[in-house]
Amino acid sequence: MASFRLGVLATLPLLFPNAFAHMQMSSPCPLRSPLCPQPGAPVDYNYLTPLRTDGSDFSCKSYQWNTPHIPTATYYAGESYNMTLKGGATHGGGSCQLSLSYDNGRTFKVIKSMMGDCPLKKTYEFTIPDEAPEGEALFAWTWFNRMGNREMYMVCTHFLKNRKV
Repeated sequence: MASFRLGVLATLPLLFPNAFAHMQMSSPCPLRSPLCPQPGAPVDYNYLTPLRTDGSDFSCKSYQWNTPHIPTATYYAGESYNMTLKGGATHGGGSCQLSLSYDNGRTFKVIKSMMGDCPLKKTYEFTIPDEAPEGEALFAWTWFNRMGNREMYMVCTHFLKNRKV
């Protein structure tokens, strides 16, 4: 009987994959995401793992250094947009930030913080700052979970930002 229960428990993630999946940014499309593979770019099928505890893959799992720069969105300074999450394992929430990097992930400027109940919602609005320079940038979503092991999750995407006309 115990082996039957273990077998049933082992199949639950197959029957309800989103109920057990860690959270991930689905839009804009992140670097190496299996949700929206980019032509010529590698795909990480173990994408939902947190950053390493030794910091060796900070920032963006180091993908910005060895993934083709293929912008997946164009944003305009001063305009508001949505970031969408997918998954079901919210670990009781936690705190998230949305940030921009103008130097390929060496430094980041936080543009929105969600304290305590993130990622309990699936969509978060953000605004590109008026002073954002034109050109390519990284957009990052970071999450520190509230329950379970203390982990940091971070995914990034390349995008183009332009001045309002």
